[in-house]
Amino acid sequence: MKFKKLVRAAVAGVALAAAAFATNAQTLKLGHITPPTHVWHQVSEKISTDLATASGGKMKIAVSPLQKLGNEAQMINLMQAGAMQFGVFTAGGLSNREASFLAWSLPYVFKDVAHASRAAATPAAKEMLARLDKHGLVGLGYVFAGMRHVLSLQPVASAADLANKKIRSFPSPVYNDWWSANGAAPTAMPLSEVAPSLTTKLLDAVDVASTRSSGSSSTSRRRTSRSATGRRARRPSAT
Repeated sequence: MKFKKLVRAAVAGVALAAAAFATNAQTLKLGHITPPTHVWHQVSEKISTDLATASGGKMKIAVSPLQKLGNEAQMINLMQAGAMQFGVFTAGGLSNREASFLAWSLPYVFKDVAHASRAAATPAAKEMLARLDKHGLVGLGYVFAGMRHVLSLQPVASAADLANKKIRSFPSPVYNDWWSANGAAPTAMPLSEVAPSLTTKLLDAVDVASTRSSGSSSTSRRRTSRSATGRRARRPSAT
């Protein structure tokens, strides 16, 4: 398989806290969709460690990777119901609640992860997080995993080589429009099914994240009942 950096995009995650939770809670829950080797999990573990230290060990966070608490939509519902207190989600996943997060997925907006990380500190990026308040969520900040790449069964020298090819794409209007405009056939598919689909040639290529480079914006905290911490590049995108 050929690995080609065709899509200039950063993979961004948004760290959230529930709008309110009991301050005497002993063990809080944090969920995300990535494996324990992913930078989002490392950030989640750091959040857990920092909270335990700040509270003198009175408050702890149990981190659950790999969708163990549900998919993103399910985990967001858990947070809104108060059954899960923290989460790291894709910008695409949150766009169902707040459409402005789709802006992180626009192609060729950012040069690299460092550029996207600087953008995460701008008033516009902070306003996106603030708009989550009305959904019972507190946006703590952004976590960047790396740039998006194309993994293909055949050599790819340009987007034209993917014309009429089935490519696994994140289920988002931005990604669908991007690949359709380049003549490819975007196909939504869980990451767990990507490898066997490439092996059996049900897919020709996959738009995935590379986590070789990473960065993050500063973390923040709002009010005593709300805590938060603080996810993209030439096209910010999700896994």
